Amino acid sequence: MTYEEEIAYREELLQKARDGMKVTSEERLWSQTHSVYNRRFGFPYYNVSIETLEPNQWYSLAINMESIGYKDRILPIISVPAGKGQIITDFELTDLRGNKSLGKPVKMLGLTLDLAHRECNVKYYSALGILAVGYECDYLDTAQNLHMRESSSTGATNFAMTKQMVNDHMVRYHCKSPVEDSFDAMIFTIKWTKCNAR
Repeated sequence: MTYEEEIAYREELLQKARDGMKVTSEERLWSQTHSVYNRRFGFPYYNVSIETLEPNQWYSLAINMESIGYKDRILPIISVPAGKGQIITDFELTDLRGNKSLGKPVKMLGLTLDLAHRECNVKYYSALGILAVGYECDYLDTAQNLHMRESSSTGATNFAMTKQMVNDHMVRYHCKSPVEDSFDAMIFTIKWTKCNAR
């Protein structure tokens, strides 16, 4: 599919769900394994970018924070599309309930990086050979006068990323502030290198 066809097909699936029609397991899998383009900006602006790796291969991912131009909390998110794989860290994780774990496989990971702690490495495995990349941040929703914490994966049009292929195993992402049209809110890279199983 071209990106125009992908945008049209995703909108068709969203409309189907809004109309209360059943989305098939094949349609659900497609929606989880293809990039989500920003509905306001269109291509080449992403809410979620899907990167192609080799299936059934372990990788070491190096995530590097290049700059942050946003005053509130903002962080990169990586995830395993359709849950068919795992992410392993050698540092302690805290889940949404506050439970801590070390070395336990997860499907999604938000990385608290800053300019003092710029880089982290994780092990990554996908049976499908793909990696999902997005971001999350806090912001003030002035219309509702509420402090919000939201992820680009919701498809909200005030979230968007551009990406630059640095080489065949490294991508640079420029993330948009949800409260203005600056794509310098956060700039980070992900580099992947094949490695042995955990």
